[in-house]
Amino acid sequence: MSRRIIVDVDGVLGNWTSSYLRLYEQMGGRIPGTWAWTEFNAHKNLPDYEKYNARIWKDSTLFWHIAPILGAIRALYNLNRKRSVYIATAVPAIHHDTRSEWFREWFPFIHRQRQLIFTGSKHLLQADVMVDDQPRFLNGWAAHNPGGQPVLILGAWNKELPVPENTLRFHRFSQWVEWELKRADL
Repeated sequence: MSRRIIVDVDGVLGNWTSSYLRLYEQMGGRIPGTWAWTEFNAHKNLPDYEKYNARIWKDSTLFWHIAPILGAIRALYNLNRKRSVYIATAVPAIHHDTRSEWFREWFPFIHRQRQLIFTGSKHLLQADVMVDDQPRFLNGWAAHNPGGQPVLILGAWNKELPVPENTLRFHRFSQWVEWELKRADL
């Protein structure tokens, strides 16, 4: 039987932070030269965050203009050929259609009705492997899937996070290219 693998989208397959920042600037926000997205909620430290944040999250283009992360298309294509892959995303309901169309555009080999799961409760999904960029989601998932293998994709914002004791069994990859080079057989 094929191993079931759950893969997150934002920060794992697509770089949503660049889309967020593009909208922030288009709406008139300014990004200080010293600012960097080095922590999970770094955008909350932007000078005009309160002024633009709600509008950005409602903008229909937020989840359309996300660039795929380097190597993600190829890696997911190869993984999908060998394993039962499911995409789990917690994108707000108003963006479900956009997210689905984004997959049609960039990941056409993913069947949007059978493999794309919209949920805010990824920890309840049963699988052998979960790939995410948020340790807290992986920890929650691992608690419900004791034999499962959590895989942490490192991003600029989560590299410096303190590593809780229960994350020591995570596989860690800095990017999909590294996954492909190591031919992770999960």
